[in-house]
Amino acid sequence: MRYYVHEVPGRLRIKMPGLKRNKFKCTELECLLESLHGIGSVTANVLTGSVLIQFCPESICSHSILTLLSQEGYIDLTRAISSPQYMEEAVSNIGYAASKALLGLALDKAFEGTPLVLLAAFI
Repeated sequence: MRYYVHEVPGRLRIKMPGLKRNKFKCTELECLLESLHGIGSVTANVLTGSVLIQFCPESICSHSILTLLSQEGYIDLTRAISSPQYMEEAVSNIGYAASKALLGLALDKAFEGTPLVLLAAFI
């Protein structure tokens, strides 16, 4: 399970699969974070499994928030990925799917009208 973490000063968005379709966990997380000094607002989205945290960087840092979430069992920091890592992974997956589709199309065209066209369908 991966945790996507996006941070800008005063704002932290974390995608946590454990929140998806779990209203109780979302509410519990919102209450935990809103009790911290320096947290402005917390919005957990039960549909996307993400939480948006607005905070005052002079009062609390994102590292402290992430550490607390790790200690409370909400996230595993060793499985957290940043925005550039997330984008790199997404582009890589798209590239793989596109190359597989193009190869299939080329083989289909090359073997068109031959019994090998069935073989191309499985590649």
